[in-house]
Parts: sequence; structure tokens; C-alpha cells
Amino acid sequence: MPLKLPILVAFFALATPVAAQVLNDPQDVARCLCAESAVKTLGDELAVRKRIYDDARQQLQSIDRDLEQRRQTINVNDEAQVNAFRERFDQRSALAARLSGEIDADYRTAVERYNRAVAQYNEGCIGRVLDANVVNSVRPTLVCPAP
Repeated sequence: MPLKLPILVAFFALATPVAAQVLNDPQDVARCLCAESAVKTLGDELAVRKRIYDDARQQLQSIDRDLEQRRQTINVNDEAQVNAFRERFDQRSALAARLSGEIDADYRTAVERYNRAVAQYNEGCIGRVLDANVVNSVRPTLVCPAP
């Protein structure tokens, strides 16, 4: 019988909701509204950067497949084919350099900025309820810094 009591206590401890802190200070509410806006804005930017990164990777894979097919059928005595292959290879090299350079750097920066904004939002706003009256009074004049 002694084993059932700790189990019941643990069950009730888990079932009891933790009282959420209500934010009713206009500055705190504004900070959370701006943090939420930053997460959305940076999430949208991250999605764009990811799409650019994924598109470049797919393009690079497509060029690699094309080059592999050309390698199998190229007539090395045909100068036009050799020049076309060389031009395609140069396109691949340029894209690979952009992908591993600027595109990758832009994507990583977007990920870092988004993660920072989410951490900031989580730190100050998660588990807190914004007072609806304060939100309604703050929102019309809310000016958030650029994320």
C-alpha cells in the first residue's frame, strides 16, 4: 500500500497546471510583442535563405548529373563538345564556389539570427500571458526595432 501514495502524489503534481505569469507592464508586453514579431520576420527570412540554398544544391546536383552523362559520351576529338563540357564544368565550379561561400554564409547567418530571436522570445515571453487590455493599448503605437 505505501507505493500507491507516491504515485498518486506524482500524478496530481503533474496534473496541476502551473500558474502562468500575467504580464501587465506595457514595456514587458511591448517587448514580447516585438520579440514575437522578430521571430516571424526572421523565420520568413530564414525560409527564403533555405529555399535559395536548397535551389543552389539542386542545381549543382543537376549539373553534376549532366557532366557525368557528358563524360560518358564526349568525343574528345570534337572541339565543340570539349568546349561545351569545359563551359559546363566552369558553370559548376562557379556555382559550387557561390554555394560554399556567399549562399552558405547567408543561410548560416539567417539560422543564427533566427535562433537568437527564438531564444530571446522563449526567455522573456514563454509561459507568460499578455494582459489583453495592455496589448490593445500598446499595439497601436508599437514600434519595434529591426530584428
